[in-house]
Amino acid sequence: MARAKSSRAVVQTGIASLEVHEFGVPEIGPDEGLLRMELCGICGSDVEQYDGRFDELGWTVGPTIPGHEPLGIIEQVGERAAKRWGVEPGDRVAVEPLIPCGECEACREGQRTRCSGWGRMYSYGLLDTDVEPRILGGYSEYMYLHPNTVLHKMPLSMPVCTSGSSPICVPIAGPYSPHVPRTVRSSIGAQLNATFGLEVPPTSLYWS
Repeated sequence: MARAKSSRAVVQTGIASLEVHEFGVPEIGPDEGLLRMELCGICGSDVEQYDGRFDELGWTVGPTIPGHEPLGIIEQVGERAAKRWGVEPGDRVAVEPLIPCGECEACREGQRTRCSGWGRMYSYGLLDTDVEPRILGGYSEYMYLHPNTVLHKMPLSMPVCTSGSSPICVPIAGPYSPHVPRTVRSSIGAQLNATFGLEVPPTSLYWS
């Protein structure tokens, strides 16, 4: 199969404003990977991002590809990354949001979710599109996997859900969905459906 050269992505360009942009897919080095997106959860913090509260906190700056609860298939993976993550092309993985620096005190003590080494909130779905290689959020056809990514292999036999009832969906999106007001889910879903040809159920965003 030919290597993907571009990826469409939903970009938040302002408060409650989503647009479809197209980005180049980078060459994948020995420590990196590329994820072909299947599903991305929508949780309560997505609402805060959507309505501009993350901008106020300084967690997001400028246009951003949202989506910090990604699930997908390993499309490409470098040799060292494959050994480190224990994956190969075709494997399904769930990706943790935060990308730890691996060097700060919190990371050295095994508390990677408190990482402060980047000097900012360094997470999938929160990094602006000026940060290379730009496809760093789950609302995209493909998502770049940073060498410091923390991911978890998931069974291919477990079906990707279109509702909150499937086992693969519940841990990713289900627990958060009650905190997302239905009106907001409907608004986000309507924008995504209209601009990107997606089907967005109440608990998750997924690629059709």
